[in-house]
Amino acid sequence: MTRWKRGRRSYSGSRDSYLWNERDWVDADAADDDLGDDGHPFDDGEPAWLLPPRPPRSIAPPVTLGWQHQLDRIAAALRPPIAAWPAGRTIDYVIALPDTRVTGTVALDVGCRQRKRNGEWRRLTTFRLSTPEIERLPDPTDRRILATLFGDGGGYGTAFPRSARPGWPFIRYQIPATLLDPVLPLVLGTGRAALQIALGQGHEPTPVTWDDGPPWAFGLDVRATGSGRHYEVTGALSRGDERIDLSTPLLLLAAGLVFFPDRVARLEVGGAFPWISHLRQVGALRVPVDQADQFLAQLLRTPVPPGTRLPPELAYETVEAVPRPRLRVQRGPARWPPELLHATLAFDYDGALIEAGRPERGVLQLKPRRLMVRAPEAERAALERLAALGVRERSSPTSEGPRALALSARVLPRLVRALLAEDWHVEADGAVYRRAAAFKVSVTSGADWFDLHGTLDFGDTVAHLPALLAALRRGETMARLDDGTYGLLPEEWLGRYARVAGLGTPEGEHLRFGRSQIGLLDALVTAQPEIDGDALFARARDELRRFDGVVPLDPPDGFVGRLRTYQRDGLGWFRFLRSFGFGGCLADDMGLGKTVMVLALLESRRAEGAKKPSLVVVPRSLVFNWKQEAARFTPGLAVLDHTGTARRPAGTHFAEHDVVLTTYGTLRRDALHFKDVEFDYVVLDEAQAIKNAATDAARAARLLRGDHRLALSGTPVENHLGELWSLFAFLNPGMLGAASALGLDGGAGRSPDEETRTLLARALRPFILRRTKAQVAPELPARTEQTVYCELEPAQRRLYDELRD
Repeated sequence: MTRWKRGRRSYSGSRDSYLWNERDWVDADAADDDLGDDGHPFDDGEPAWLLPPRPPRSIAPPVTLGWQHQLDRIAAALRPPIAAWPAGRTIDYVIALPDTRVTGTVALDVGCRQRKRNGEWRRLTTFRLSTPEIERLPDPTDRRILATLFGDGGGYGTAFPRSARPGWPFIRYQIPATLLDPVLPLVLGTGRAALQIALGQGHEPTPVTWDDGPPWAFGLDVRATGSGRHYEVTGALSRGDERIDLSTPLLLLAAGLVFFPDRVARLEVGGAFPWISHLRQVGALRVPVDQADQFLAQLLRTPVPPGTRLPPELAYETVEAVPRPRLRVQRGPARWPPELLHATLAFDYDGALIEAGRPERGVLQLKPRRLMVRAPEAERAALERLAALGVRERSSPTSEGPRALALSARVLPRLVRALLAEDWHVEADGAVYRRAAAFKVSVTSGADWFDLHGTLDFGDTVAHLPALLAALRRGETMARLDDGTYGLLPEEWLGRYARVAGLGTPEGEHLRFGRSQIGLLDALVTAQPEIDGDALFARARDELRRFDGVVPLDPPDGFVGRLRTYQRDGLGWFRFLRSFGFGGCLADDMGLGKTVMVLALLESRRAEGAKKPSLVVVPRSLVFNWKQEAARFTPGLAVLDHTGTARRPAGTHFAEHDVVLTTYGTLRRDALHFKDVEFDYVVLDEAQAIKNAATDAARAARLLRGDHRLALSGTPVENHLGELWSLFAFLNPGMLGAASALGLDGGAGRSPDEETRTLLARALRPFILRRTKAQVAPELPARTEQTVYCELEPAQRRLYDELRD
């Protein structure tokens, strides 16, 4: 008996032969059936490329060849290789169904078969090929199959070969799911594939082919039993009009294959293979009829196989709803850092809540019966949005159950504002945050006041304007509502209304504005036309807007001289202000005769029989000028010079005069006396003297009591809008509210935003009259030395006289 060792060439006597086998030793006599008639394996002549190459003993030194020999070598390399695979030899494939059932992956046995000289097939034997040898196989299908199984299949993976069991005459490949689609149809399409259904005597492999039709679909059959007390749940496979019981196939694989005795087809599992596995074992489930709703709800939490059939009484509607994210924030667990908050995310599907991370496919609603199917892309987008806002996961995203999210406490305000703007439901420590649905504003009028009503609608509750502004003054962006929830103050509303609304006085559920603030309310309503106002307010607005149509007035008879047209317009503007009871600032350029216009006004008040004197406050340098101009243009006015140390205390003797002339210094010193005297007009000349609201002069001016107020200043604002606030705090007390309400205090007053400038320009336009010399140039006389001299201040005139002399 001759023996050969596994995996190498062995020689015995004159017998130069070899045998490849998976056994360590093979009985050569027992293997004679696989030898040719001359005693050599596969007696048609074994190709040399199947023999393991013998390594060279040494490397010969390179030999320089002539060009003829070099061309011969190139030509030999260019000749096509001689086919080394003998005729009559085939590669056969057998699917081992028992092992496939155990492992869940296709067990493919590959063997080689050779015809004998008498035409019969020899027994299958194993063989091994290298990659270059596979490329020389004559059948392109075999080349593709073996190259893929060998690991050169275009990146699908490798099916590692191994022996199936001792003595098994095949090489076994466990084909992974990634290789089934490219390999199995090729294998079954060769016509050399078989199915080993069972092991043992009498169970020879039977031919099997590839069914290239549509895939079979698995589904459930739910039907009532004959007694009507139970539902029976079984499985079925369907394809087109064909439907078969789940027990019919030999084997079904989760990889998407169904095995019949003579063919293999594709299977559409639809994620329901556990159903297939379970029903193939138990046959059927029985569900009591009175538990049908619970059964259906539990069934629909997971993907329902597409071929499922339900009785009419269990039918449901599938709805693909858009989820509304719901974020709940609370204090973190004790083991978390104290600055971290804990958050959980859920999704509201039309009233049905599903927590993020849960495996349920959807939620079943019973009345009406419908399945709210989840939207995984929308849920994923919500998690990504939270991550962008600084929320981080504290647990593995692959774990089932609610996701544990964490965020820093300082991130919460910005997070809430952003999410409410995107229509999320947000709550923190049990308090729900709401977004305003609508903002309504209206104005009602009284005798000398206007009430601004405003409400933010938060669904089933509203917040009134005073409460909203109180929250705003506290630096909050949320307002606590009557039902305990928190309403987000919308940024759009803050930008539109907060500044103007902050100028009013809270009165119950509205804000009250004085009559002098009609300009501000008019500016607000003009900017926001959706605000409703009553008839009185509308009429007041119309009268205010008639500022552009002020009627010029002639000076009274007691006035000596002639007023130019623009000066007569000034007298008309004075009457316009008086009709409303407003104060105003005459801001004409220097040299346009502001003093003369005021003297004409005071003369007209004397002619009209005013019962109270008027007060004119001027810098000390202008006292003489005012007395001189009054004597020249209004000689009928009784002017009292209330300056100097010889002056009498301010008091009742003022009534003996038409005009009381004093200085800012005297006003400061006599403030306590002046505040008790009532005047017809209070006029401040060079009113920039009170531009700083914190000075004694500005405080004393605000204490003065006058029916009408005027300020004269060519520069009402020089450096800061706070100067304008100080001026109007005298002219129309309370009109601009607190300086901080419009941002006119501090550094903001030097460079106010565009919105503040626009608002002030519109609100104050009727109360400031300014003409430049360029505007009224046609009415001005030619400039001479005399006119220039008259325009100079008294101190400048004295200096001019000294220089001229």
